[in-house]
Amino acid sequence: MAKWRSLLAPVHKLPPEILQCIFSFTCDVNWIAPAPEKTLLELKWPAILAISATCGRWREIALSTSSLWSQIGVDIEDVYPFYHDRMVVMKDLLRLFHERSNSFLLSITFRSAGICFEDPFLPVLKVLVEESHRWERLHIRGLYVDDIRCKKFLPIQGNLPNLRELEVLGTRAYDDDEDSLLSLFKDCPKPSSLALRPRLPITAQCPLPWHQLTTLRMVRGSIAEAVSILNVCPNVNSLELISLQDVDLDDEEPEDQVASGVKKLALSEIEAPSCFSCVFEYVTLRQLSELQIVGRNILGAATEWESWDEEVVTGFLNRSVGPAFRQAASLLRLLRRMPHLQTLSIEEYPMERKSANQMITPAFLRTLRVNHEHDGPFLPHLTKLEIVVHPDDLDHRTLTETIMSRWIPDSTYASDIGVDCIKSFSVVLLKKNKGVFNTILATLRWMNDVGAKVMILERDSGKTTGDTKGNEAKKKGAVQAG
Repeated sequence: MAKWRSLLAPVHKLPPEILQCIFSFTCDVNWIAPAPEKTLLELKWPAILAISATCGRWREIALSTSSLWSQIGVDIEDVYPFYHDRMVVMKDLLRLFHERSNSFLLSITFRSAGICFEDPFLPVLKVLVEESHRWERLHIRGLYVDDIRCKKFLPIQGNLPNLRELEVLGTRAYDDDEDSLLSLFKDCPKPSSLALRPRLPITAQCPLPWHQLTTLRMVRGSIAEAVSILNVCPNVNSLELISLQDVDLDDEEPEDQVASGVKKLALSEIEAPSCFSCVFEYVTLRQLSELQIVGRNILGAATEWESWDEEVVTGFLNRSVGPAFRQAASLLRLLRRMPHLQTLSIEEYPMERKSANQMITPAFLRTLRVNHEHDGPFLPHLTKLEIVVHPDDLDHRTLTETIMSRWIPDSTYASDIGVDCIKSFSVVLLKKNKGVFNTILATLRWMNDVGAKVMILERDSGKTTGDTKGNEAKKKGAVQAG
């Protein structure tokens, strides 16, 4: 036993830098919660405390890495009935996190099921607010606006010199007065990112430094609210709209379109065609360089629509990028208008009717292939390619030939033919197919050894018959090298 003791815990052979990275993933939020139904010994302690209590080496790494203690979450969903000993524990834990994070800037998350603050919780809140000058990110979810305005919270106003990211989701207002909540953050000198779920139209009179925002994320709002926010945010370059609400006939539609400086537009969790179309109907983005469209979560309920109003989308492209996109009816035509594109990600919809959304066609792959004897290559600056594809219809031989044609490690030769060397490639097969998987793996494995990053995955998502709820994806057979 003594001879082989060193093999009993191979994790101890990992370098400290690798362990720090692993710990950082685990400690993205260290939740501190009262959990009144459990004894103190049964509490689910924050992740970093579990790590630091595992062994001496892990404790040493945890205590020497201040950033691991800077991600703090306060969960008061189960705050009734209040127990004094729970509040004491929460308060002591917060002081411990403040101490061990040293001078590292903090990320704070409040989460509640609409439970208002009561006197037993106020000492905990006071301890948290004492370090508001170190808050870099603040996420508020589910709290009553009147509670956020309470006297224990008011000291943060004018004392948020480092706050860069603010998220206000699911807040509840007794009197529909959301301006009073936003007024707490009107004097922040550095905010650049805002995420909110608006309940009232946002105007320039709302007390926030709108001109400083560069990233905006809106959850479950209407297009009218999105337009009103963009009108007061002249410097936003990244806009994400999540679960955009359907048009209500009783609501006023936006009066005019917005010529915003947004460069990146992301739409996700789209519930209906009207939600999708209204964005392109009322918004003009003349500096748009990146467009991301994602439907409902593939693990959620199936959507009832599979198409959109192409005329509205074409009109948006004509207004935003110009008439050159008038003929962009296919993926190839669209990509030809992007000669400086460096990263391309294409995902076929993970549905059983595989031919309904085939995008990685042989014609597409042949166009993507670099012909070293001809000028004018397609996407000459492409260095990263990611595809999610149905294996049954995939021309895997053409795919591997295309990838290898773009591996040009000789920088002089690459410059002569005007093509950048591909550096990263990943393919995810939406169902098990050992033949396709093994062929791609055997053909491209060598690229890992010469400096490229190649990842090949199989995903087994089970049977999908229009409703994929509950079918969690499994990824197998990953091959990766840095």
